Amino acid sequence: MKKLWGEGEHQAEVDDLQKQKAAMENIKILSVLEVMEDQNLHWQLCILIIVIITLQFSGTNAVYFCTFEVLRTAGFEEGLIPYVSLGVGLCVFLPTLLCTFIIEQFGRKTLLCKGYAFMALALSVLTVTLSLQVRRNF
Repeated sequence: MKKLWGEGEHQAEVDDLQKQKAAMENIKILSVLEVMEDQNLHWQLCILIIVIITLQFSGTNAVYFCTFEVLRTAGFEEGLIPYVSLGVGLCVFLPTLLCTFIIEQFGRKTLLCKGYAFMALALSVLTVTLSLQVRRNF
């Protein structure tokens, strides 16, 4: 402690470290089955499942899955496609870092509710516009 923090009384820090060590020894690691059987964790488990399912509707996985084909169809040169695909990945990664700070500022529940509401609105508008586009072509 003296080497890290210099001269002085560090007994409070030592006591705190010992308390943390004791607390870590009492932590029990649960298996997946134990988590599912624990009645106290059902609400958290349901929220987690809902978030994971709704994330599948955001289209992020589709972007990664179809990037090369979309870029090829759009007319990009074959040698340029991996770099543009990397740029697409960075365009997802950087906002993820930014969102870490935004979530701390506004709160998870508020952002999730408003985000899913906006996603539902955007998908509804997309559905209507695609439907109108198909009708117009015939």
